[in-house]
Amino acid sequence: MKQGLPAGARGRRGLEIAIFIVGFLATWSVRATVLYSVDEAIPSDSWRAVYSNFLKLIIWVMPAFGFVRWARQASPAQYLGLAVLPGVRQWILCLTATALYLCGVLAFESVLDGRSLRSLTSLAALGVSSIAVSSLLEEILFRGLVLRELREVFAEGGSANLLTSLLFLTVHLPHWLWQGGASSVLIANASGVFALSLFLGWLYFRSGSIWPPVTAHFAYNLLASLLVGHAG
Repeated sequence: MKQGLPAGARGRRGLEIAIFIVGFLATWSVRATVLYSVDEAIPSDSWRAVYSNFLKLIIWVMPAFGFVRWARQASPAQYLGLAVLPGVRQWILCLTATALYLCGVLAFESVLDGRSLRSLTSLAALGVSSIAVSSLLEEILFRGLVLRELREVFAEGGSANLLTSLLFLTVHLPHWLWQGGASSVLIANASGVFALSLFLGWLYFRSGSIWPPVTAHFAYNLLASLLVGHAG
């Protein structure tokens, strides 16, 4: 087990990150539900994606940078893993694991859900760029900040990764429920997001950097955008 902070320090850290997470979830839930009508009013898919990522920058990333700067008195780039680059062996391990994970996802979707892949050329360059940006913004908050903070609170990685993954799932639920209500599709999506988050947390622990999780998150979202056909 990782040697953690003293109990008192862990308690203070836990309270601080809990307050941050509650505020974030409340803010994002409002944006993803009652304020989502703004997104729906934007006729262009590309501009809608730009708007969505801009809000993620404002609501997800800027507060995370501020939290690190003022609550932790640290460099955000270093603390959040942006300035940490994995070694060659770590990259090989993480990329191999990512490839195997994506192959498993593709096999599951193809065999059990009857989906197939459309051509990568069907995605506009702006769409691919948007997927990349969104993946980076989400990983800065959830692996860079939340997972790191919770690992310090729990003094080990397993519980931190589990709770981070539950929170990562939770942040998706308001929009899903607002748009489609409870359904078998929601359960399937929730299972996929939870499993992905656990895997991304594992990549973060293996590399000490958010770049392998960002890469895997981008590849997963890109694969999801290329899958077509019946789901469920």
